[in-house]
Amino acid sequence: MSSPQPHSRPLRKLYALACLVLVVAALYFARSVVIPVVLAVLLAFLLAPLTHGLERRFKFPRVLSALTVVLAALLLLAGLTLLISQQMRLLTEDLPRHKDAIVDKFEQLQEGVSGSWLAGAVATMTEISQQLAVKTEAPTPVKVVPSQLAFVHSALTPVADAVVSIALVLILTFFMLVRREDMRNRLIRLWGTRRLR
Repeated sequence: MSSPQPHSRPLRKLYALACLVLVVAALYFARSVVIPVVLAVLLAFLLAPLTHGLERRFKFPRVLSALTVVLAALLLLAGLTLLISQQMRLLTEDLPRHKDAIVDKFEQLQEGVSGSWLAGAVATMTEISQQLAVKTEAPTPVKVVPSQLAFVHSALTPVADAVVSIALVLILTFFMLVRREDMRNRLIRLWGTRRLR
C-alpha cells in the first residue's frame, strides 16, 4: 500500500474547515427556516405522548388528537405570554415607588465594598454611568418625525414575524404528530439501525 502523501493531511484539514464554514454560513442564512423546524421537532417530541394518550384512551382519530394537542399548546403559550406581559406591566408600574429603596441599596453596596477588591469595579461603573448621563444631557439634533404609515410598519413588522414563526412551528408540529411513525422510520433509515441505541 502506498503511504499517504505529506501534503494530503493539510489539505484534509483545509477541506474540513471549508465544510464547517459552509455549514455554519448555510445555517446562518437559513435560520428563519431552520429554527422553526428545530422547535417543531422538539415540540412534537414533547407532545407525542399526549397525542398517543388521546388516541389510546379516548379513541380519538390521529388528526383530531394532534389538532387538540396543538391547540392546547397554543392556548398554553398564549396564556403564559399574557401572564408574563401583565407581570412586566405591574413591575414597570411599581418601579417608581421603589426608587428610593433601590438607591439606598446601591449606596449600602458602595459603602460595603469601599475597602475590598470590588471598590475599583464599583468606581468604574459609577464613572461610566456619569459619562452616559453627560452624553444624554447633550443637545440632540432635531429628528424628522416619521409618517404614521412608517411608524405602523416598524411597529407591526416584528409582531408579524413572530406570528408567522409561531404559526409555522405549530403547523409543522401538527404534521409531525400526524406522521410520527413515518418520521421515526425515516430517521432510523437515515442514521442506520446500528446506531439505534
